[in-house]
Amino acid sequence: MTGQEGRVRDVTGVILAGGESSRMGSDKALLTIDGVSFLERIRQTLSGVLGDVVISARDEIGYSVPGARVIGDVYKNCGPLAGIHAALLAIPTSRAFIVSCDLPLVTPEACLRMLTTEAPDDVVVARRESRLQPLFGLYHKKILPELERSLRQNRFSVLDFLDGVDVTIVDLGPSAGLVNVNTPGEYADILPATRRYFTTAPSPLS
Repeated sequence: MTGQEGRVRDVTGVILAGGESSRMGSDKALLTIDGVSFLERIRQTLSGVLGDVVISARDEIGYSVPGARVIGDVYKNCGPLAGIHAALLAIPTSRAFIVSCDLPLVTPEACLRMLTTEAPDDVVVARRESRLQPLFGLYHKKILPELERSLRQNRFSVLDFLDGVDVTIVDLGPSAGLVNVNTPGEYADILPATRRYFTTAPSPLS
């Protein structure tokens, strides 16, 4: 369902943040491009296409971002699967659009492509150049029982979880901005590349 401003109203945007960032050595969500944090960039992009955006993190006091409440994990220290679970429990809509905080270049057009895909399945995720992106996709609340079961059984792999539910895969090209930034080298590589996507912070769609 699309609102009068062109934003999708029956899906909540969820930014997954608060991971260990062990390969980066510092919190990826707070890294900046042109002075704007990854977290804020993604929030601005999602706010242009969705009516509501929240942040899913290990605890509710880890981040302060204007215009986005923070949802703390129910199952602590269990990775992104716990973040998806906590978000689906807390949001008012039946579906969450999950975006990892290590995707700072993702474009509004890519988000809209995902949001407008007609799919009856439990989950819709993106794929770019044969690589699945499980943390860029739509997740329905009806998977909550299976999420609970996986977390209680200490099965925390998102890819393994997807093997047990119905999934639609959407192929996206290089212009989607699906570039994961997990290491200092990858961070250095994307800084010049950002000029292909944004000159400053991304502008919301009108």
